[in-house]
Amino acid sequence: MQANYHTHVKLCGHAVGMSEDYAKRAIELGFKELGMSDHGPIPRYFMTPEEYKYHWLERQMTPEDFENIYLPDLEETISKYSKDITILKGLEIEYLDIYKDYFIEVRKKLDFMNLGLHFYMHNGKIINSFDDVKTDNVYSYALNARKAMESGLYNCMTHPDVYMYHYHGDNGFAVWDSECERAARLIIESAIEFNVYLEINVGGLFKVSSANETVGVFAYPRDEFWKIASEYKELKVLIGIDAHDPNQLDAKEISWAYEFAKKHNIKVSDFMDNIKEKNDLLSR
Repeated sequence: MQANYHTHVKLCGHAVGMSEDYAKRAIELGFKELGMSDHGPIPRYFMTPEEYKYHWLERQMTPEDFENIYLPDLEETISKYSKDITILKGLEIEYLDIYKDYFIEVRKKLDFMNLGLHFYMHNGKIINSFDDVKTDNVYSYALNARKAMESGLYNCMTHPDVYMYHYHGDNGFAVWDSECERAARLIIESAIEFNVYLEINVGGLFKVSSANETVGVFAYPRDEFWKIASEYKELKVLIGIDAHDPNQLDAKEISWAYEFAKKHNIKVSDFMDNIKEKNDLLSR
């Protein structure tokens, strides 16, 4: 790999290392670009205390961490290693249309932003994308994704097929159905329309290999989703490591992700080329 744009630090509560640790490892591996994108801060007023805890937000970066630790840490690493590698300031963060102004203010402080739809709104209720997706709400996942892409704030959607992680369909647990396909097509077509990358996520492969060291059937990347994606030749696709440890920047699962893309005849981009365009739009 020449670049990775899905890189976490310990501020999220479930990763190790800070930006310098990842930069040093990326330089050793010959990376040309490294996008730092820890889980973005979600204010507590978005949810009830119970919802905030349920969505793991108590374990993630706070708005104060973002301002006082994360951004200064990135600036220091960029200053120290700018001759050796391009380091970009980013986040992986959700999107709720009712709080659009908040996400705009966050985005102004960054070079890029990834859409990580770990939860979404359905009929006035926040749905967890890992545990609570069902036949009657899965299309809302795609609608939320479309609204986020339409906002112009996001460069890439990480693990767009994560809604299959614990999908409870009418036909059974994690069984792909017509509603899953409808959601997939809206996500893919929206990504093309608004010039947003979709990510083949290595993190899903980490979950498989930690269990049995083989590539098998896994929740994401999901074959059915990417088979549909392969029909859209204009779609832009990145492989994202979803690194939560500097040593994952050269994990064996990365090669599995490239094999997965090849199997589905999907062309993978080496670099994220929509950063300047998005920033120019936001500065107007």
